[in-house]
Amino acid sequence: MFNSFYTEFIKLKRSNIFLISFLAILIPIILTLIPPVINNMLSEGPLEAGYFFDGNLAFLNLTIGIPLFSIIAVNIFVKEYQQGTINFLFTSLQDRKAIYFGKLITSFVSIVVVFLLSFLLNGIIVFIGSQYGFVETVTSSVFLNYLLVYLLSIFMQLALLPIVIILGIWFQNIIIPMGCAILGVLIAGIGLQSEWASYFPWSIPLKTVQSITDGGSNITFISTPILALGFIFVISTIISLVLYNTEEVT
Repeated sequence: MFNSFYTEFIKLKRSNIFLISFLAILIPIILTLIPPVINNMLSEGPLEAGYFFDGNLAFLNLTIGIPLFSIIAVNIFVKEYQQGTINFLFTSLQDRKAIYFGKLITSFVSIVVVFLLSFLLNGIIVFIGSQYGFVETVTSSVFLNYLLVYLLSIFMQLALLPIVIILGIWFQNIIIPMGCAILGVLIAGIGLQSEWASYFPWSIPLKTVQSITDGGSNITFISTPILALGFIFVISTIISLVLYNTEEVT
């Protein structure tokens, strides 16, 4: 499994998707930073640190993060089909389960890198902003609390990947799973305030994060969608693993 992970990670570093990931880190930060800069120019007073982290989490948990992580995961699983090397891979000495989890771990690492770099850059902006007066003074507990929210977001985003991986393995292309992810984002965005959003896979991450960062203390409300997402992750992982393990070598 480690060999599969290492190979996939090296391939990912050399791909254009690796560069796109850095754009996905910067764009939410820039878009979140513009309003407070204007706010400061109009002398409307300092903003709370949560404004920066909440805005960044919203982008990473829905509009930018889900399509990005979906395309990374699907590309990792589908490229052998497109390049015609899938037969060589399946007839190698590596166990298919090890190959599968090596690819899944590579996808997971990409999520970790994006979220942690985003947290770090936002933290630097908030710290500098507090020194110059356009962000309210923050304590270490604020950074720690948001770090925990970022870590939770990482695992919630991981839970969504097997859904698109199933479609990627089944149809052996990137278009259908990406269309599914984008459609999921659109539906989640439209119905984010609805009750069913707490059980719709693509809206659960942002819905949960909003509940936590808005001061929600209803543990049942927070834990129920997480449990639902965990159930979805387990079932979709089993299905995608079975599909990958039973693919015919032609």
